[in-house]
Amino acid sequence: MADLRTDAAREPMLILMSALNARIIATNVLADELIQAADTTAGPPLAAAMLDRARRYRIEVPELQGRLAVLSDQYTERFQGDL
Repeated sequence: MADLRTDAAREPMLILMSALNARIIATNVLADELIQAADTTAGPPLAAAMLDRARRYRIEVPELQGRLAVLSDQYTERFQGDL
């Protein structure tokens, strides 16, 4: 029989992992769109600012992936007998 404390933690962990995955995808899309927009913009200062923001998004993605990996490992450790 499963522990109620771990059962109560299962759904929130899955929701958080799903949210992190969605944020990773969205952040990559934002970076891609900023890069494309910077290529078509006429003003160099605006293009530079857009590329800078895109770089920041690119840096954020591995950080989010690391958080997702840690949470995924914790989920596996906690619920490995239930899989």
